[in-house]
Amino acid sequence: MKTKREPRVLKSSKFDDFKVQASKQLGLYSNILKKTITQLKNCLSRSSRVFTFRFDLHLPDDFDGRSDSEVISRFFTRLSKYLKAGRVENHPHRNHKYVSFQWVKEVERSKKCHYHCWIAVDGKKVRVPGSVESTPDESTGLIGLIMRLWAEESGGGSVYLCDKPRMLKRGDSAAFEDCVRHYSYLSKVRGKGYGGIRPGEKNHGGSRIKPKAGCASNLMGACLSVPNRQKFIPSTPIQGVGF
Repeated sequence: MKTKREPRVLKSSKFDDFKVQASKQLGLYSNILKKTITQLKNCLSRSSRVFTFRFDLHLPDDFDGRSDSEVISRFFTRLSKYLKAGRVENHPHRNHKYVSFQWVKEVERSKKCHYHCWIAVDGKKVRVPGSVESTPDESTGLIGLIMRLWAEESGGGSVYLCDKPRMLKRGDSAAFEDCVRHYSYLSKVRGKGYGGIRPGEKNHGGSRIKPKAGCASNLMGACLSVPNRQKFIPSTPIQGVGF
């Protein structure tokens, strides 16, 4: 029986010419980092502006022991379907042609599971994350939607908005590089193999956004025409309606 190959651990401060948060003390998984860069590039091949931000998800203290991998998968499935639904024209949280995201599961010494995540959508439709209030129902915008869906799927879990949101633009290499460095934190080795993660359960996942059909993206996401023979395979309301 073939043994599963361990992902490469990066301890250099650069990866594919991007500055990242790696050091001899803090290693990064290169496979997770590569996925981050690829997804952000592919988003920029689909829209000239990409709005993105980081957030953390925490399970409630009384989580009932269900497979948390199923919970995180259902959460992002519902979130993506909600944003892509076309029932309301010109609604900032509907009719999205793509929704890109990435999550990593970590269990530190407290044994409590949490997730580091980011999401990216068309920057022409969404420009701010919304507001975080005392309850999910009072919170607004995209972050409010995230809070309500996570509370439903996890049975009362909490959401934390991390740092400042970012608007990436084609050709703005400085903003892209800064975003990659910031998001490289999700790739850190620490916390991803600790005893609280059950054997066989995934410790990371994400979307599989492809480059725009008929295009190949360069490092900053600019759409470059390619010969026709090269083909790329394209990859409800909160209450009262389920998915």
